[in-house]
Amino acid sequence: MDKNVLIDISTRTTDTDGISEFEMSIVGKYQKKNNDYIIEYIEQGMDSTKTTITFGKGVNILRQGAYFSNIRIERGKRWQSLYHTPYGEATVATTADEIDYKLDDDGGKATLKYALDIDGQLASFYEMDINVAPVG
Repeated sequence: MDKNVLIDISTRTTDTDGISEFEMSIVGKYQKKNNDYIIEYIEQGMDSTKTTITFGKGVNILRQGAYFSNIRIERGKRWQSLYHTPYGEATVATTADEIDYKLDDDGGKATLKYALDIDGQLASFYEMDINVAPVG
């Protein structure tokens, strides 16, 4: 199974500057591999960075290109990794408050709520809603 899908992502970020919101709709790929569901798309505004989100035991967000990161989000665990950008790199860590997804072979919905630390300091809280639907 490798399908073209419409991916709608809505992100709400809370940090010391307040609340910001971002919405994106993009056509990408969707597949099931082993028991994991995977979406792939080219990230808007990030120099053609390919983003792959894998839903399995927890959620993995892999970015490859000018921006590179491999962020793991799993309830009850703190995951740390490096985040590379054209401007330098930072150590990031995530701690999940909520991971809820209902995906099947036709798509579905996911909600992620997590804290993000940068270089050991709490940077922001993320609330991300992802909808995946067949194209056409």
